[in-house]
Amino acid sequence: MEIREEPKSVDGDGDSDWAQDEETRRSVSAAGVFIGHFHAAGFSRNQDTPAQSSGEAEYNSEASTAAEVLFTQGIMFDMGIPLKG
Repeated sequence: MEIREEPKSVDGDGDSDWAQDEETRRSVSAAGVFIGHFHAAGFSRNQDTPAQSSGEAEYNSEASTAAEVLFTQGIMFDMGIPLKG
């Protein structure tokens, strides 16, 4: 019997909370990385610089999320795990 591994998708979902830190006025980014339907990684951290708007805070958060997704895809590729797309 041959066991075939289905290709996996790696997705991310990020969000920010604008100027949440009352001392530094820095925004907080949070994200989750999912392999298929399973939560594989996540983070919550202060952004490096204060955002001038909620849109800028969201942009920074999504950029960090994209970096985490690409990192996870790279690890899966190195391990020989097939990916969708």
